[in-house]
Amino acid sequence: MSSSTRHEKGKGRILITDAHWNKTVAAIRSLGSKGFSITAGESTRLAAGFFSRHVSQRLTYPSPLAHPEAFINTIIKEFKKKQYDVLLPMELSTLLLLSANRKQFEHLVRFPFVDHDILLRAAGKKETLQVAENQGIPQPKTVIIDETSSKEALLKDPGLPLVLKPDLAKAGGVFIMLKVRKSLKRLFVKFHNRIKDTWPRN
Repeated sequence: MSSSTRHEKGKGRILITDAHWNKTVAAIRSLGSKGFSITAGESTRLAAGFFSRHVSQRLTYPSPLAHPEAFINTIIKEFKKKQYDVLLPMELSTLLLLSANRKQFEHLVRFPFVDHDILLRAAGKKETLQVAENQGIPQPKTVIIDETSSKEALLKDPGLPLVLKPDLAKAGGVFIMLKVRKSLKRLFVKFHNRIKDTWPRN
């Protein structure tokens, strides 16, 4: 299909990233069945979304986590080569990476999301808790640990049961612990190792 073709079904072309995930397959199926021309993108050729009958083209790009700059460059090159109507990232980490670099490509394609700083505020659990507190909305007792916190802050009577959640990370990054005093440090290290590579490197 040439870049000048106005897409065989007439509704426009969408690039959907993160084709590995089931949620992406659902989006591909829904939009494709409504007549949109779908290009599925992922960093592996074995992505589940690549095998959907609703996908007209496939784009294999560098990992946005391991190689963010190369990923952005590949996306921009694709937009310059072919006409797209909408860019739809499906993973939060991919969304935030693209949002931070939107000025490089938003003249080439619609990126239907609010400004980057608003996305960060909406995505972060810390910001959400602060908004809830300001509005008088009840919330669980919460201890926020960041790079400025001492190690001892983690052990200050957190209560039971304890849930560890990253401020920004994939939904699966959660551990629930009952025996805090004995296992907290060990499980915190395990938790940190699990989520540390879920965001693009600087």
